Amino acid sequence: MNKIINMIKILSEKKLRKFVSMAFFVSIFLMENSFFGKSFFKKITGESMLDMNFINSPAFIHNYLSIIGAAGRELYLRLLSLDYILIISFFFLQATVLYRLFKSYKKDSLFYFVVIPPLVRGLMDIIENITMTINTQMFPLKSEYLLFSASLSTTIKWIFLWITLSEILFFLLHKAYKRFILLIFRNKQRS
Repeated sequence: MNKIINMIKILSEKKLRKFVSMAFFVSIFLMENSFFGKSFFKKITGESMLDMNFINSPAFIHNYLSIIGAAGRELYLRLLSLDYILIISFFFLQATVLYRLFKSYKKDSLFYFVVIPPLVRGLMDIIENITMTINTQMFPLKSEYLLFSASLSTTIKWIFLWITLSEILFFLLHKAYKRFILLIFRNKQRS
């Protein structure tokens, strides 16, 4: 965990922030483009990616793999492989934003707790990808355990994404509040 925290601190430095943002936007382009990304997937299969749903039942996942057909499953596997780039870059983007917002508190030891939600989100996303890759490769056979794992990890991923976004919003609002109070205090001193 210390190595992850140290990497987040390094990537939060001004000269590397652009790299983190650029990696995230490049990964978004790779996933969303109409040449081989999700848009192309939707054109070919008529379906969107499962990981964008909050809840997928195991039966729904298995049915989905049937609906998209062999060509859709092959493309889905490629997109799942590309998704790892997005997962990692999104984690570092969220974590560096949280670190930049949190460092003004001067309580580095508590940052471990702040970074847990984006870390759990990333880990659940990886578990989701691994289980969906196995489910897709073994189709038409099915493993209820793997289908349930994919379903559960997707839901947990979304919950922790919302927790992470709530943390970011909280720290932004707290920072804005502190600046507002400081501004009022300065204006009262001038009066």
